[in-house]
Amino acid sequence: MLEFQASQVQVYKDDDAETIVCFSGEDADGKPRYLELALLVVTVRGELNFAIKAEVGRPKRVGRNCVTSAELKRDSFSVTFAKEGSLAQIAEVRVAFTVESKAYGNLKRGLQEVFCDGDLLRLVPVKGA
Repeated sequence: MLEFQASQVQVYKDDDAETIVCFSGEDADGKPRYLELALLVVTVRGELNFAIKAEVGRPKRVGRNCVTSAELKRDSFSVTFAKEGSLAQIAEVRVAFTVESKAYGNLKRGLQEVFCDGDLLRLVPVKGA
């Protein structure tokens, strides 16, 4: 499992208007770390297909449709990967972060877009909201 504190949380669209969510920061040893999740929309024979691309730490650790579950809390995000593929060795990533309410709302919407095709994302309700 990989854990790190995100100093930067971004939600943006790429040139193909696909949603990307990126957490970047450092682990407890001060090593730079990142987690990037992207929604891929591919048209095959006129039919839309959705996929989630995950990239962890460096480009060699990339997987497609390898997320088995994810959970967003007000101050953290965790994702679990399938037991096969290049992300299997990591198995799980936990990211802690501190963001303002507006940025959290943007993060929540971005993750909902990335995980649009299925029920892999669990949103933990924010107390008092």
